Amino acid sequence: MTAQGRFAALVEAATTHQRDRAWELAGGAWIEAARVAVDAGAVPSARQALAAAGEAFRRDDRPTEASRALRVALSYGPEPAEGAVLQVHLAGVCAELGAADEALERLERALDAAPPPLRAAVLDTRIGLVLGHRRKEEARPLVAELLSGAGAVASAGRFRQGQLARLDGDLALARRLQHQVIDALGSQPDAGAGVAAARMELAELDLLDGRAVSAVAAGEAARREHEAAGRRGLAWRAEAARARAAVEAGLAVFPGPLRQGIAFATDRGLPMLLLELQLAVGTVLAASDPVVAREFLVAALRSADQHQAPLSAGRARWVLAGMSAGPEREDLLARARLDLQDHVPLLRRLDAR
Repeated sequence: MTAQGRFAALVEAATTHQRDRAWELAGGAWIEAARVAVDAGAVPSARQALAAAGEAFRRDDRPTEASRALRVALSYGPEPAEGAVLQVHLAGVCAELGAADEALERLERALDAAPPPLRAAVLDTRIGLVLGHRRKEEARPLVAELLSGAGAVASAGRFRQGQLARLDGDLALARRLQHQVIDALGSQPDAGAGVAAARMELAELDLLDGRAVSAVAAGEAARREHEAAGRRGLAWRAEAARARAAVEAGLAVFPGPLRQGIAFATDRGLPMLLLELQLAVGTVLAASDPVVAREFLVAALRSADQHQAPLSAGRARWVLAGMSAGPEREDLLARARLDLQDHVPLLRRLDAR
């Protein structure tokens, strides 16, 4: 078989695996296709195959493999627009690896070269990073620009606007916006991840509204949708949120599944997912096994501080404060207030206790 024939066969196999959401197999097939293209001197084809491999590995929660594929693709000197796409994808992977500074730097580069359709993706990715690792005021003009788009872009804008409204304490507006996102995306194919993300926001809103039982149900629904989309990492994030809600609802929560998620995150090299799961386990065990709970919470706190994730750090300090007394408790609460300064509802709840 000629090189062209082998390349075509591998592309067909990769495409079939993608359709079946067998992301690891798809990534492997794309890598083999890239090797065939490189050996044949077909650099543009190799670059496209590597880009597809990076996306497949990202969806399979294998950020190290995704990062490697995307960096090699960029080393082949793509045109500005194609390079911007690769930078956006690599920025998302960097975020999963806990490298927020590099991710934001890559998005800055992508924004300069991005044509209008891609600019929306750059903005959306950047907003998510800013809300997780910077001050929310930095996100407001980005959200305003995203909202000026149409179709799926407008839905992304409403989703991000809803997140800002939640942080600002306008829970009713946040809830309306996330329902609008679900209504707009619910009938679209391959929009399951977007719908599940909106449901996760609704779960968080239920929790902030004191409707913990509803939050448990919303978290469960989001987990199922992520699982159906083949996104195991996102499903574990939903499970962590569901467990936190269940604790607030006074329900019995067994940490076994969360420990399985920790093993998954550790094996795949996903520090931000690991942080969320450690925080969830610590919260679940705080009342029944405070010694073990403290180990998980301290690990989560160290990771949150290391990766500049203030909201997660604030949550960890808050739970640890509930297990502490005297000066240690007061110090933890004071630092939690600084961490949570952008999250109005949590600050209100913290000050009320």
